[in-house]
Amino acid sequence: MYHSNYSPVTLVTLRDLNRNRAMSKILIVDDQPLNAEAVSRVIESEFDEVICAQSEAEYREAMAAHAGEIDVVVMDLMLDPYMAPKGDSGTVNLSGLELIREAVREGIDVGFVVFTQFAHAQVAIECYKAGALGFVPKVSASTQSLVGSIRSATARKVSIVNDEFDAMDINKILAYSDPTLCDLSQDQIDVISFLYSGNSYAETADILDIASEVSLRNKISRMLRKTPYSGMNQILVHAARRGWRQLGN
Repeated sequence: MYHSNYSPVTLVTLRDLNRNRAMSKILIVDDQPLNAEAVSRVIESEFDEVICAQSEAEYREAMAAHAGEIDVVVMDLMLDPYMAPKGDSGTVNLSGLELIREAVREGIDVGFVVFTQFAHAQVAIECYKAGALGFVPKVSASTQSLVGSIRSATARKVSIVNDEFDAMDINKILAYSDPTLCDLSQDQIDVISFLYSGNSYAETADILDIASEVSLRNKISRMLRKTPYSGMNQILVHAARRGWRQLGN
């Protein structure tokens, strides 16, 4: 379970975010200097201190030099391996996603907001699954969405600010940012989403092309072993409390 070092996470939207100036140190990681500088100018008036890194090596140096001080890392996904020298092992830079996974495995107490050119829902789901608390596509980013996501991450809360995500995508993001459901597969989350939306077991089996209602119930039994819940009703109640969306709404 990847969020073991975070406080319980909560879905927030931009209108819920506190607009007061946050006293936080922010690290921007982007291999394009102009991008890093532009982001820094946009957010520097909103936070205590903003520092920049342009490669994996600079990211590691900044994390070491400011250990325990950095509240949020704004991470580009695709760090160009040619922008920095190879390490002693001769390996090139990890991608931003791998750096997030590594930090979570090591229990580093920092919130990650992905700031990337990739606006696809599946990319966002993988980022939240890895441990990111926010995902802001560069192509549609606004000052409000970026600053709001960073503020949310300082409180270790999940933010979803991309209006293009549909209900199914949002439910997957909520599941993967939930310590009790984060071990489920995407097709298992789909089962929960359809049942949560009021479909019967038979209807859900038909929609998801599962052989029969019996097969669906067997699938649910296997799913429950990955969670602390003893039945689907408990999961559906939990989903409602977490703000899951009904499909079609």
